[in-house]
Order: sequence, then C-alpha cells, then structure tokens
Amino acid sequence: MFLVVSEGESLDSFVSEDFGHAPYFLLVDPETLDYHVIVNEFMDAPEGAGMAVARAIVDLGNVDVVITGGIGGHGMKILGDAGIKVSSDEEGTVEQSITDYLRRMEHIRKYGGEERSPSPRKPFLGYSSIIIEGNDEGRVRARRRGPRPRFQSATLSPGFLSPLKQSFSMVTSSLS
Repeated sequence: MFLVVSEGESLDSFVSEDFGHAPYFLLVDPETLDYHVIVNEFMDAPEGAGMAVARAIVDLGNVDVVITGGIGGHGMKILGDAGIKVSSDEEGTVEQSITDYLRRMEHIRKYGGEERSPSPRKPFLGYSSIIIEGNDEGRVRARRRGPRPRFQSATLSPGFLSPLKQSFSMVTSSLS
C-alpha cells in the first residue's frame, strides 16, 4: 500500500509539502487506486508532528511507500528503519504522484539503476516565498514555501493571467 500525504480527501487533491502538518493521508492501493482517507490528528502539534506521524504510519503495518512533498530527517529515519520507502519532493495530484512513482520504479526494474530517496529539504526558517503555477485554462495554484507551507487553488479568467506573465517577464529580464 502507498500512503500519500495530501492537502485534500481525494485522488485529485494536491500532495502536501509538509509531512507532519498535512491535513490528510490517503492510504492507496496502487493497482486499483482504491483509497481510505486518514485525518492527521497531529496536524496542529507545535513540534514533533513529523515524528509522531511517522510512528503512526509504522504502526499501520501495511504501508510500503510514503509519497510526500517534504519530510524532515527524523521522520525519514523512522520510516526508513521500518523498511518503508519514502519518495519526497513530489508535486501534483495524489493520483499523478502515484503514477509517476510507479513509472520511475518500472524504469529502474527495466533498465537497472538504483532507487534513491531524495534527502529531506531543509526548512526555510522564518522565510516564505509564493510560487504561482498556472495553465492556459486559468487553473492556478499558489504555494507558500516556508516552515508551514499552504496551498490555495483557484480558477481565474484567462485575461487575468496575461498581465502576470508580462510582469514576470519584465522582472526576470531586469534581473539578467
């Protein structure tokens, strides 16, 4: 079974950037995509949330892989010691991250190589930046990076994105 750290309660939800403080976990059968939603009872813990979540995942007993946006060293160690693989630095929806992970593992089985688990991100202490991702249909996701990342999604009119793209172009050209 795969456990995906999620911002919402469905396969269309985005993968959460914050392992310990994610609102939900989806326990997913990767073959059928049947899933069970688990509410994170440690989400509001002031400290140690990642370690508490990692221990709870180990106690579930049937998790083979954890897919997350970011995870700290303590949580990574607890899961690794229990033989649970961790795929961090994931983005996109829960379903897409599972598909991507399975594709990577198939590639490794077919062509060789080693499965690597990326090192955990270092937190941006006291620092946040906003990243806005969009597409031509007007679907936009803003992501705040920092000690407590948060996502906000919206559908905007296509005319709204044009000035943003122009502003971004002017800023990047002035930095060159």
